[in-house]
Amino acid sequence: MACKDTRNMLLRAARRIILTRGFAATGLSEILAAAGVPKGSFYHYFKSKEDFGAELLKSYLEEQEAFIRQCLTMTSMDPLERIVMYMEKSRALLERNQCRQSCLIVKLGAEVSDLSETMRNVQRDGVRRWLDVYAECVREGQQAGSINRNLDASQAAALIHDLWQGASVRMQIDQDTAPLENAALIIRRLLTPH
Repeated sequence: MACKDTRNMLLRAARRIILTRGFAATGLSEILAAAGVPKGSFYHYFKSKEDFGAELLKSYLEEQEAFIRQCLTMTSMDPLERIVMYMEKSRALLERNQCRQSCLIVKLGAEVSDLSETMRNVQRDGVRRWLDVYAECVREGQQAGSINRNLDASQAAALIHDLWQGASVRMQIDQDTAPLENAALIIRRLLTPH
């Protein structure tokens, strides 16, 4: 159990630092100090900083996928309302964090995609899994009649994700959740049957 705890301590400590500073600007010594782990232990769990980055992203993507699934598969709620609720929960979290970025994909998407093919592939595959969850919710809503049937569910899922990620970047720049609120409004209008 200690091995898994140490590995998780490293990943948690790194997430906090990297969300603030970025991947390239964060040194291993800084992560190790924050986690209280000796340097030799790092290489017991990870082959390199790139391997560590890939594992950090995998961990984050899986955690977020579980959250997205929890929100978007609630059968007690209409599919369109599930999407709206997911965006509202996300917006409220970012507001509590004073508009500081809490999404590693928003923070690192462009940065590590240029640095590491391995990390780019991890992000791509993880986001595709997120999109599958969105698309399934859209299809359910189309079958129930609460989401526009003229939309391609996969394209709508990609648009939801892309609008939200872009709004997340603007939120961080503006230090205001208004871009998220605007994105949620546009997404709802897009999905609502006409």
